[in-house]
Amino acid sequence: MEQVNDVTVRFERDEEIDREQLKVALPATIVVGLISPKEFGGERRTELTFEEATGEHIEKINKAGNERAQHEVAMRVIGECCGLGPNEVKALGGRDIARLSDVLGYFLGSESAPTDSAGR
Repeated sequence: MEQVNDVTVRFERDEEIDREQLKVALPATIVVGLISPKEFGGERRTELTFEEATGEHIEKINKAGNERAQHEVAMRVIGECCGLGPNEVKALGGRDIARLSDVLGYFLGSESAPTDSAGR
């Protein structure tokens, strides 16, 4: 993990997302290198910038009833935090979704994100 500035950290594509490191650094923005780069809107993306989840995002996830609903809402929240549409999130590779789920889990302050059991 590289500390870019006071509020931003970066994980390269081959680095594990370490929530303990994140708890120490307390970033508001996390740049995540993609294991499987994708093209979105004609632009090849090798990384995504994940902005801090808001209270509204947390409320949406908590209000989702069952595990499947929580997973679907979490996928939308990941997209909103990374500036991706729903179809773009669905186009990401499974390992990249798992890494972004770890980042979401950090922002939610939980041991596991809602996508962990349904998405892995």
